[in-house]
Amino acid sequence: MKKIAAYTLYLLGLFTFIVLIFAFRPIYNVSSDECVIEQHEITYVFEGGVKDAVFRIKDNNKTLYINRGLENGLNLERLRKDAVGKQATFYVVNHWRPFGLNEQNRHVSRLEIDGAILYDELIDK
Repeated sequence: MKKIAAYTLYLLGLFTFIVLIFAFRPIYNVSSDECVIEQHEITYVFEGGVKDAVFRIKDNNKTLYINRGLENGLNLERLRKDAVGKQATFYVVNHWRPFGLNEQNRHVSRLEIDGAILYDELIDK
């Protein structure tokens, strides 16, 4: 009986570890084929996390973010001036997360406004 309990506990721990790996794996080296293209009007831009550029979307409680975007060439004040109130094209990483984690907070790999690419980290440039 103790062997069955130990085996079950071991399998449960292994399953939890695997789920956590998928839930918190980093997003890098993404191609446009791995993205969903979404168009939204930006209502607000702010800094979140560690130097992330975070975008609030009109008529939606979803936020989109560029990971460490403020470290990689984006300027918060310029984004507010150039992006707020405009329709933007977001290349959102189609990254599966268990249990629907982070469905309201999605990673952006390319941002286009008025046909100009403001940010791009896709590998198929």
